[in-house]
Amino acid sequence: MNKPEQGSAVSDQRSVLIGASKGISHGRKRPDAKAFLGIALTVLGLLACWLSLRQSAAYEDLVAENLTIQSSTESLLAGTIEVASGARGYAATGQERFLKSLSHGEESIEHHLKILEALTRKVPEEGIRFRKTKTLIETRLQVAHETVAERKKLRTTPSAELLFRGERAMEEVGKSVQEMEDAQMQLLDQHRKRALQARAATGGIVFVILAAGILMLFVAGSARQQAQEELWLLKAALEATANAVLITDRKGVVEWINPAFSNLTGYSPDEVIGRSPSFLRSGKHSTDFYREMWETIISNGVWSGEVINQRKDGSHYTEEMTITPVRSEGGRYTHFVAIKQDITEKRQLEEKFRQAQKMESIGTLAGGVAHDFNNWLTVIQGNVDMLYDLLGDKLVLCLEELKEISSAAKSAGSLTKQLLAFSRNQVLQPRVISPNAIISQTAHLLNRLLGEDIVLDLNLASDVGNVRVDPSQLQQVILNLAVNARDAMSKGGTLAISTSNFKTLSDIGDRQKILQPGAYVRLSLRDTGTGMDEITLRHAFEPFFTTKSQGRGTGLGLATVYGIVKQSGGCVFLNSELGRGTEVEVFLPSEEQQISTTCAPNPKRSARGNESILVVEDNDPLRRLVSNGLRKSGYAVLDAANGEEALTKCNGQPVDLLITDCIMPGMDGADLSRRLKRLRPNLNVLYISGHPEETLGDKGAVDPNVMLLKKPFDMADLLLMVRRTLEASTAALAS
Repeated sequence: MNKPEQGSAVSDQRSVLIGASKGISHGRKRPDAKAFLGIALTVLGLLACWLSLRQSAAYEDLVAENLTIQSSTESLLAGTIEVASGARGYAATGQERFLKSLSHGEESIEHHLKILEALTRKVPEEGIRFRKTKTLIETRLQVAHETVAERKKLRTTPSAELLFRGERAMEEVGKSVQEMEDAQMQLLDQHRKRALQARAATGGIVFVILAAGILMLFVAGSARQQAQEELWLLKAALEATANAVLITDRKGVVEWINPAFSNLTGYSPDEVIGRSPSFLRSGKHSTDFYREMWETIISNGVWSGEVINQRKDGSHYTEEMTITPVRSEGGRYTHFVAIKQDITEKRQLEEKFRQAQKMESIGTLAGGVAHDFNNWLTVIQGNVDMLYDLLGDKLVLCLEELKEISSAAKSAGSLTKQLLAFSRNQVLQPRVISPNAIISQTAHLLNRLLGEDIVLDLNLASDVGNVRVDPSQLQQVILNLAVNARDAMSKGGTLAISTSNFKTLSDIGDRQKILQPGAYVRLSLRDTGTGMDEITLRHAFEPFFTTKSQGRGTGLGLATVYGIVKQSGGCVFLNSELGRGTEVEVFLPSEEQQISTTCAPNPKRSARGNESILVVEDNDPLRRLVSNGLRKSGYAVLDAANGEEALTKCNGQPVDLLITDCIMPGMDGADLSRRLKRLRPNLNVLYISGHPEETLGDKGAVDPNVMLLKKPFDMADLLLMVRRTLEASTAALAS
């Protein structure tokens, strides 16, 4: 098609609109009557558009309801798993804290059962599946309570038959929940297809009515000026519509587009008119997809569905498209009209929602497992330390074996710390720091870590704000990201680290929908490595996901980064393409407070002492380990399994230091500390913990002035913290 001259724009548009309406009768009628008919048809077209918008809103409601059911179903399964874990834990150990997990799981189950019961009433099949799942869950709960009752009655592990019943019931619950989730995915697909079919029908009606209205108005006026004004009005209405519109001739050559099409694709009319729309293809669909599309149009008259196309700048987008043919009076196709709506953001939000739920579920599981491991690793490491002292001359007989046990325990402790960081269950000790200072202090480590073939390029803004984080955890974030960058640049390259301030979110696109309004500090690490494909990018933050060969990493690097940043109140974004490297951006809330300064007390050379210490810990092996270690170092020790027992044992006894776990049956460590300090105002307190719920602050944060020893720890760490706590108190009294 030849490029038209500027002066013929109106006539060209008129010829397009007339061509789109070929086949409609041209018989002469009174102009006023035809004009009235054209206006009436246009009004009907606008009414049809309004109906289409209402259908779209109804579709969004159905999608939201499906997503809510999916979320509640997953939470229902998580609650049942928590109940089962609590029952198994209590059956194995008899510790009361597992009953709290069981009770919490029951509360979650009850809450989500109510939600699902209300939502599944509308669809009989869903109601049947829900009642089946509810019955299976109630059976699992009954077995859990029987397990607890038998443990309490017999004071030993329940029978294998009862435990087997519980596992079998749990399997049935999992299958039933999976059936509900599969059914929801099918319903979601059905809702989308029905909505698309409705939109297709509405789109076809809208086009036919508007085309007929244009024709009626065009032939109604006898004067050229009147015809031009009417066509201009209708052209303006089509150009003002929010959806992209494209009209082709019967051979598929583009004759007209509206501005919304240019906004969507980036192509101007001059770049599109006269071409086939195939230039929009992204390569994401097969030739069979397009063949079936045209077969549907020829047989049914209308095609509707989702298509992934490519913009002028090369980026991909997802659109809902309806293609409607225009027929002549004899039924012959003369034109095709495509109406397009960009749904890229909607699909991305749905995917992010599902991914966030998945990450949260994995994090909850990882945090619970890591917390229990910390207690046992502390016992293992502590007993190894004691064996070093007890064996004396015989130590040489098993020295290598003890070293292996100690090394394995420390490696496992490092793994649990990474799991806790990912699940945002790490115990943090944040303070106000300069991110530039942490990066500068870490630079020498980074140079050794990266090697001689990778250049470290630091671009740190001099006016960058302060942040409130745990300094060691921020350093861990930088090192983890640097390791990943190094592994992606096997042939050398550049790792660029930069910092900057962000006081507004207008220049970071859709991230403003994730970050809360406010001032942020941005930390960026960009490498020139191999980059990631879309599949790797989607799973990059999941724990144990790795593209490295076996034995080269745990797959917890980015998962740890994700957990630390989230727990510190920030967000992390990952941008990568194959062959173009990777950039990780960390956003942390900016702090107006001045940088914190803390001075650690200098410990004495000897960790021994003769003070009186009260040890309160509900884990029996750990309590025995701590108590025995303190006694061997000269301290007088009282020990108790819970707060009530501690109050009874220390009544009338001298106590210089309280060492307590934070979460215990009946009374937590903070409550115990407050009650004892009413009687002993100068009492020193040292907390031991491995879980954020067992901390004194909010969201896993601990007041920097509180003495806290993180699990797992060895006896040297414990004795050192005991001396620091006692001596810090002595120094405070002296001043």
